[in-house]
Amino acid sequence: MQRAKVTVWGVVGTLIAVMALSFILPTPQGNDWLTFHAYFAVAIGTAVSFVGASVLFIMGLGGFTSKLKRVYILICIALTFLGIAFLQLPLFLYLVTFSTYWKDNSVSAIPFMIAIIMVYVGTRALAKLFGIHNFTTKIWFEVVGLIIVLTAVVMAPHVPTVTSEFKLDAANGLTIIDVFNMAMGAAFVLQVKRIASVMYANALAWMTVSFIALVIGGAGDILAILSVGDQQWFLIGAFPMIPLFIAGIFMLRAAYSFSTITAGAGDTQGWVARNFFGKPIHPQKQSDLSSVDIVVYAANLASSTQSIDSLLDRLRHVTARMRPGQKLSAADEAILMQVYLDIERYLLEREQVRKFSKESLRQTIAQKLRLTDGAQQTFWPKLV
Repeated sequence: MQRAKVTVWGVVGTLIAVMALSFILPTPQGNDWLTFHAYFAVAIGTAVSFVGASVLFIMGLGGFTSKLKRVYILICIALTFLGIAFLQLPLFLYLVTFSTYWKDNSVSAIPFMIAIIMVYVGTRALAKLFGIHNFTTKIWFEVVGLIIVLTAVVMAPHVPTVTSEFKLDAANGLTIIDVFNMAMGAAFVLQVKRIASVMYANALAWMTVSFIALVIGGAGDILAILSVGDQQWFLIGAFPMIPLFIAGIFMLRAAYSFSTITAGAGDTQGWVARNFFGKPIHPQKQSDLSSVDIVVYAANLASSTQSIDSLLDRLRHVTARMRPGQKLSAADEAILMQVYLDIERYLLEREQVRKFSKESLRQTIAQKLRLTDGAQQTFWPKLV
C-alpha cells in the first residue's frame, strides 16, 4: 500500500510539473499565447493522469489471477493510448506550422479509436469474467447501438457552422462512437460493481465516474456544436478538455484504490448501509471483535458475493437469534468456524478473480483485523 501511495503522489507531482512547464514552450504560429498554453497544459495533464493510472493498475495486479490480469492489461493499453491521444492534439498545432498536410488529416483520430476499441473490449471482458451475460455484452447490441447514435448525430439539425457539412458530420460521428463506447464501458463496470464484494466497490465506482465524465465531455461537445455552432469561445482551447481532465483524475483515483485491494485496505464493516463508493453511511461504534467479523471480512474477499451467498445462510441464522450484547455460545462459535472454513475453501479453489494461498489469506485477515494468539473470544486460535 505504501508503494501505491508513493507512486500516486509521484504521478500527481509529475502532472503538476509538466502542466507548469508547458507554459514556457513556444507558441505555434497563428495561435494566441494564453489559449494555446492553457490547452497544452490541460491536455498534457490529462495524458499524465491516464498513463499514470495504467501504471498503478499494473502495480496492483500481483495478487490476482491470470484471467483478471489479461483483462486489466487490455484496459491499461486503452488508458495509455488515451493518454497519447490527448497529448498529440496540441502537438499537431506545431506540425501545422511546418506543413498544411497536418491541418485537415485524420491521423489524430487513430489513437482515440484504438483506445476506445480497447476500452470496450477490456470492460466487456471484465463483465464476462464476473459472470455477466446479458444483452449489453452481445456484439449485436454494440453494432445496433452505434448505427442508431451515428444516424441520429449525422441527421440532427444544427445551426450554421464554419466547418463544412462533411467534415462536421465526420468529426461528430467519430466523437459519438467514442461517447457510445465509453458509455458501454461505464455500463459494464457498473454491472460488475453491483455484484462484486465491498473490497472492489471503491475502485469500480471511481472507474465508472471516470467513464461518465468522458461521456459528458464528448456528448457535451457535440450538443454545443449542433446548438450554437463551432466558433464559440467555450469550444476553443482548454474549455472542452476540462471534463476529460477531470476524468483522468478520477481514473487515477480508481487505479490507486485497485492497487490497494491486495494489501487488505478495505474496511471491515460488513452488512451496513454504504454509499456509491463503498463507504459506510453511518459508521458503527467499534466494539469487541467477534467471530462474526472474521466471517464477514472473509466473505468480502470474494469477487462475487452471489457465489458464496448459500454459504452465509448459517451466519444469518446465528446473527438472527443473537441479542444485543450477547456473547456467542460454543455451538455458534463452531458453526461460524465451519462457515469460515467453507468460505476459505471457496477462495482457495474457486475464486475467479483473485488468487490466495492458505497462508497469505489467513495472514491478510489476521493483519487487517489485528488478530493475535490471545484472541480467545473468537474461533481464530482454533484454526489448524
